[in-house]
Amino acid sequence: MGTGDRRGIAVLVALTTAVAPVGCSSSGSRKPKGGSTTAKSTTKKGTTTEKAPDGECDDLVVTTEGAAPGGLRLVLTNAGTGPCTIGGFPGVRLDGADGATREARREGGPPEVVELRAGGRAVAALTFAPGGWEVRSLVVAPPGDDASPALPWPGGPVAEAGGVTVGPLTAG
Repeated sequence: MGTGDRRGIAVLVALTTAVAPVGCSSSGSRKPKGGSTTAKSTTKKGTTTEKAPDGECDDLVVTTEGAAPGGLRLVLTNAGTGPCTIGGFPGVRLDGADGATREARREGGPPEVVELRAGGRAVAALTFAPGGWEVRSLVVAPPGDDASPALPWPGGPVAEAGGVTVGPLTAG
């Protein structure tokens, strides 16, 4: 599948200090849990990101931490009861208040396979150039998943022509 196909299919999760459970299951359902912004991902196709090996994570919670001018950390936590593995790059898209979108370019690597025990975390660095473009939300798709909920953007304005990049997942 070509790069253009991947960009056209990419679905991502808006990041904030809020929590969003994200599954890699193929249930096709989106159901909120409790009073926070949460949703289950829809079917996985492995088109936007590198697919995790067997034992993939079925119950991930996506959060951010360390939001500062120029970057933040994407955190994927195993909310399941057993261990799982994840690897590759998360798909990332920023949605602007003006309706425009920017996809993060994958940078760094090579990706590693991370084994997550129950409660374990994998992290990826998201970097961007500060600027004047107002971002409304950030969407993050775990590797092998093609849908996730959008959450409010936790950072400040981003340069319109700036390079938004995401690194590979590592143990965190």
